[in-house]
Amino acid sequence: MHSAHEKTPRFCGEPVTARQLELIRGVVNDCPGISRTELAGTVCELLDWRRPSGRLKTAECRAFLEGLDGTLFQLPPTRPGRPRGSRTSTCASETGDPVLSGPLHAFGPLEIVPVAGKKEQALWRSLVERHHYLGHKVPFGAHIRYFVRLHAPSPVIVGCLQFSSPAWRMEARDRHIGWNDVARRENLQRVVCNSRFLVLPTVQVKNLASAALSLALRRLAADWEERFGVRPLLAETLVDGRRYAGTCYKAANWIEVGCTTGRGRNDRDHARHGESPKKVFLFPLVKGAVPLLRQAKGQAPLPERHPDGAMPSAAPPIRKRCEHGRSDMVKKIARRLLATAAMAALFGCGASVDSLVHQSTGIHPQQVRHSRSDAAPVPTQIPLYTYQVVKSWPHYNWSFTEGLTFQDGVLLESSGLYERSAIMKVWPGSGQVLSSEGVPRDYFAEGITVLRDRLYMVTLSGAGIIYDHKTLRQQGEFSVDGEGWGLTNDGKHLIMSDGSNCIKFINPDTFQTERSVEVTCNGTPLRNLNALQYVKGEIYANIWKTDYIVRINPANGAVVGWVNLKGLLPSNERSRDPDHVLNGIAYDEKSDRLVVTGKMWPSYFEIRLEQVASVES
Repeated sequence: MHSAHEKTPRFCGEPVTARQLELIRGVVNDCPGISRTELAGTVCELLDWRRPSGRLKTAECRAFLEGLDGTLFQLPPTRPGRPRGSRTSTCASETGDPVLSGPLHAFGPLEIVPVAGKKEQALWRSLVERHHYLGHKVPFGAHIRYFVRLHAPSPVIVGCLQFSSPAWRMEARDRHIGWNDVARRENLQRVVCNSRFLVLPTVQVKNLASAALSLALRRLAADWEERFGVRPLLAETLVDGRRYAGTCYKAANWIEVGCTTGRGRNDRDHARHGESPKKVFLFPLVKGAVPLLRQAKGQAPLPERHPDGAMPSAAPPIRKRCEHGRSDMVKKIARRLLATAAMAALFGCGASVDSLVHQSTGIHPQQVRHSRSDAAPVPTQIPLYTYQVVKSWPHYNWSFTEGLTFQDGVLLESSGLYERSAIMKVWPGSGQVLSSEGVPRDYFAEGITVLRDRLYMVTLSGAGIIYDHKTLRQQGEFSVDGEGWGLTNDGKHLIMSDGSNCIKFINPDTFQTERSVEVTCNGTPLRNLNALQYVKGEIYANIWKTDYIVRINPANGAVVGWVNLKGLLPSNERSRDPDHVLNGIAYDEKSDRLVVTGKMWPSYFEIRLEQVASVES
């Protein structure tokens, strides 16, 4: 990581060139509306900062960027939410745990089982949070988890293990290995830390702990290599000598090599020296592990890099890499970076849409007045509508609104962004949040709709979640082809947009696309369709990064009306962030009311549409 004491910034031990720093500065300045984690992922994609397994070094890059914050550039403020490394809240089990006691040979075979799936991950976190004195914290970097299982006689979980990335520097370990800085930078990824070990307090089986450690180490190297692409040579762990003697580690042939200074891995200012020293234990996973780690060329040579850090093959331009690279969020960032070019190509941005509206309606958006009963629009032209605000009420401006819909007179709203997506019930008229539920951190929530008493939500990656619309409890999952943007329904199908000019009609039982229509305005494809709402037999769609809603014939995709909402949110209330745009359409069929809002907007607006006539007519 970057150190303030170094003249040249370093990332994972490697110097960062001036050209790389200039690229990083450009990404930070060009993408002010995204989170620090999203910035880090984008930088990793552009500079090809990856683990041997091919995964991006996002966590390390975020720490690197934060070390440069305020010097070379200004990062966006940290967003509210659970900080990295914070404890995870878990629910205590309601069932009583049986007590196991006796010698190890009295039970069936001992097993070390990798933790897999969301339910097992939740159980692992719950057990560690409840019974480990450090609780559960999100580990830094790569990690792998195991259950310790006995047969008594049926399988029963008796403990938990976690192995994760090692400390960057640790004097006792480094002295024992005897490596220099170059060898440490190259080979540190071949060291793995046993960061959690728990035997449940209701289990009193002699020799269980040491046997579990030994068994886990037999499979650790192969499991780690399969998941992360690097075969570790050495395991390390820290034992709090004030609580434990480390007997089980000694019995499993781990070597005690000294103590830490007690500062912790994040104490860069040496402010906690001696606060909590730990015993350091090491275990070689292969014969001759220490000499191998001591060698600067102990691992297979990496592909050569050019002086600017790029791989030998010519790196495509930033825009192309973002558009076709790592993740859905990078694609969205790329779309924003390409906004100017997109406007010229009728991607639904700014002046191009104004021009298309003018061509298709015969009315310039800046030169309109409300229609009169004796001033009907020309039949061959597409109607243009403006609005009257019926009323407005507060909207929580931390909500990055993606989906909005009415159900039983209450608003349901989905808020996007990775690591902070949520779904909530809101009382119309007051804006009070009646209830809310978080969305898994690796999902970017998008559109929502209620069909057959089930609340469906799509995410940017194409994964979907099904909720009970009354309680917001998750009931199931599904997946769709392509990205998920907007979502609505016609009573029979889920209707979804994916950012293109295509709208898909999806079977809610099989989640297969039964048909699709291409949205066009007088033959011109209309892209960047975002939030959707089914209103009186038509599909209303926000056009991303504009103040327009387009009305679409669901039978053939033809545009049958334009709604110009310019000026709805006064300019003095608008954020400078280009992503904080109009988005979210809800229609209450019972009361015939239409409600709109935007990403991070301070208000909801109930509006009434009024058709516009040209000045000439």
